[in-house]
Amino acid sequence: MTEEIDVQRLRDDFLEFLAELMEQLEELQSLLLTDNLEIADRLLNTAQRCSSGILLFISVFESRNWDVCVDILALLHRLLEIYDNLVIRYSKRLRWIEEREQDNSFHCRQERTGTPGRPRFVVSKPQIEGLQELGFSWSKIAGMIGISRITLYRRRLALGIGNEV
Repeated sequence: MTEEIDVQRLRDDFLEFLAELMEQLEELQSLLLTDNLEIADRLLNTAQRCSSGILLFISVFESRNWDVCVDILALLHRLLEIYDNLVIRYSKRLRWIEEREQDNSFHCRQERTGTPGRPRFVVSKPQIEGLQELGFSWSKIAGMIGISRITLYRRRLALGIGNEV
């Protein structure tokens, strides 16, 4: 025996759901480039909830033999594609924000020289030699301490550190 469905209630719920989807879609698209971890996490959850809701309505309409279901299902599948894409994009964005906030590099102290321009990076001989002994290349060492290879080269010359890696 098939379950009876209140068509009017289904229609009202569906229209309310579509209105909510459109509202959420606007917010999701407008904040795609957020750098705020909490906002990105909240929007990822929103996109996931919307995808779940779409899947629920797809299952309801797939179980019916109404003529209008074909068009509604096409719309729902397109919306599901859009929201699944947003889930992927927000997952990547969240991962990027988390990685950016995890600072694994060494930081060089900066020293004012009294001349115009940015402050001079203070790089110590033990710092460079320690990384060199661990087997890092000059490019990797420069990247880890947050300076250019040219700056590292100048500091190595000034500190009397050889060219061997």
